[in-house]
Amino acid sequence: MKKKNFNLMNQVDDDLIDRANPENIKPIQKKLTKKKIGVLAACLAIAVIAVNLAIFLPMGNGNDNIIGGDIQNGVQTAGDYDYIKSILDSNKSSEQLNGSLGFDSNTSIAPGGAAGGTGPVGGAAGGSAPGMNDSMEDLGGSTGSSGSFEVTDNQVDGVLEADLFKRTQTHIFYLRRNTIYAYSIDKENSSLVGELQFSDGNATHKEMFLSSDGKTAIVIFSKYLSNSTETKVVSIDVSTPESMKIIKANSFKGSYKSSRYVNGEILLFTNFFVQNTNSLENYIPSADTGNGYQLLSPDNIVAPSKINSSTYLVVSKLNGSNLSFGGSIALLDYTGTLYVSNQSVYASRTIYESKTVNNIYYYANKSDIVRLNYGSDLLSIVGSIAVNGTIKDQYCMDEKDGILRVFTTTSDGYYTVYYGGSSSSSSSGSVSGGASTGSGSASGSAGTIEPSAPSTSPTQPSVSRSSQSNRSASLFCIDINTMTVKTAVENFAPQGESVQSARFDGNTAYVCTAIVFTDPVFVFDLSDLNNITFVDTGVIDGYSHSLIELEGGLLLGIGQTDRSTIKLELYIETDDALSSISKIELLYSYGTEEYKAHYINREEMVFGFAYSTTSYSQYNYQTYYFYDVYKIVDGEIVLASRTNLSPCQAAYCRGVLVDNYFYILTDASNGFYAVNVD
Repeated sequence: MKKKNFNLMNQVDDDLIDRANPENIKPIQKKLTKKKIGVLAACLAIAVIAVNLAIFLPMGNGNDNIIGGDIQNGVQTAGDYDYIKSILDSNKSSEQLNGSLGFDSNTSIAPGGAAGGTGPVGGAAGGSAPGMNDSMEDLGGSTGSSGSFEVTDNQVDGVLEADLFKRTQTHIFYLRRNTIYAYSIDKENSSLVGELQFSDGNATHKEMFLSSDGKTAIVIFSKYLSNSTETKVVSIDVSTPESMKIIKANSFKGSYKSSRYVNGEILLFTNFFVQNTNSLENYIPSADTGNGYQLLSPDNIVAPSKINSSTYLVVSKLNGSNLSFGGSIALLDYTGTLYVSNQSVYASRTIYESKTVNNIYYYANKSDIVRLNYGSDLLSIVGSIAVNGTIKDQYCMDEKDGILRVFTTTSDGYYTVYYGGSSSSSSSGSVSGGASTGSGSASGSAGTIEPSAPSTSPTQPSVSRSSQSNRSASLFCIDINTMTVKTAVENFAPQGESVQSARFDGNTAYVCTAIVFTDPVFVFDLSDLNNITFVDTGVIDGYSHSLIELEGGLLLGIGQTDRSTIKLELYIETDDALSSISKIELLYSYGTEEYKAHYINREEMVFGFAYSTTSYSQYNYQTYYFYDVYKIVDGEIVLASRTNLSPCQAAYCRGVLVDNYFYILTDASNGFYAVNVD
């Protein structure tokens, strides 16, 4: 079969390179154990430190004299381009910067294929991209006989997530390197029937959507150029899999982070890396509206005066039918956890606080969360809030009935330093830029990263006399209209534990915390926010990096017992506990924490995943690759099939069950398998 090539908008061909983490809180009463007594003692210590941390002031990295920037709903926007330049210039020597701000005078961002523009573009919808097929069907999750079948376990109902593969009734489409492959769904007779290159160079972090009628694929990926990164959005006609063809391609500066499809629109999330501040194009994000790249208006750029990185999160809207541009908002430094509900985008960043007072150095960190509304015609800023701790991933956030529920890992501490030092304060990216702390938030410190002692304190070599470090987990319930904390459960986990995974199921929340390889799972009842109760299920070997809620009060945990043992554990929820009823361990095995790599079928109670196993002998070792499919039968985890794979990466493996056949796709060149699991 002849491979088709695609030259994307005058991009360089041979030079492309592939470059590549309280009151009103009533716990259900349980017997007071030594473990609980220890937790109470730790809480008392944390309370003492909370009083000391009340002396914190907003602190930054030397740019406290910066003024400018408008306030929109409590969030600080840029005001003008010079304001952003002053922020970047004052922070370029900070140790907290992520290194992308190189300030190389010879470095510039390539215009990318369309004529560069210098006029500002705001949130108003731009013109349609020329040449776009306006008849392209909306994307969606239809399960009609002739349409697409959603295969990704989406976090939020109605909010579709892009993935490496999608399917129709008759075909599976999979992205491997810079090519989309089409495979027939025909049991043991399944085969590769078509392929199409969608990029002239290796595509990184690629994902796709499939239209509800199964005729159009939207492929989104990053391309690394000689001195910049570009995100491409390519529509492909897949109605005839044997002869797929390109419809149109749009370009965005920056690297691809994530995307969603909801209500007929694509939400595109990219990271724009600042190269230098020598010219506007190098430090102000831009978007191609169909008439060349245009700089974003300062009113559409959130720019806190204290930052930790020189990278923007750029949120853009595209029409799901013709990919026309619908506006962008850029958020400087908000490159942390991203969560999308049915109406809102929540973007976060970690902010660090420290203070030296009376020769005691206090440190803590928080998560600054900005809410954007995408439900109307234009993207708009709603507000922001800073809460204690850091957020592990998108599954630690959930919106329900006007409340954003967030699990964080909280940590703080202090140590004394030599009395000859200065008592000046220092921090990198402390609470600023209009982050409004909710009135319902319990006092205390938070965070997971312990910054080093500030350069301004002490001036002489420091000597640690005593120290204390606290780590736990917290839950915050935030009113999304006022962006204030309605209620919180702070430091509910035993001392030293951090959040490993979380899932929300209506008014029930599950969170797994761990110190290395011990794993209590907490179950929260959130039906009454004025009377939150929770259960500590006790110590369990290992931990779960993925929690999957199932029918009948079952909860599946996929994780590890130790660094070389995969653990699958099934729990059942009772009135006052969460009990383990089935467990399987795979020794000397290594999987992935990429949730999309796990196949989850709640209706059939089937799940699957890929992993590698190492076999050791006296003189050498051998690595084998497998894909396992499991069924849950009468409360037991049962192995349905085990397929030996060619060498592959587990994070890029996908699988789907169709009519008692399980289809497996991997990043290996021959990575397609059809297995009978009946």
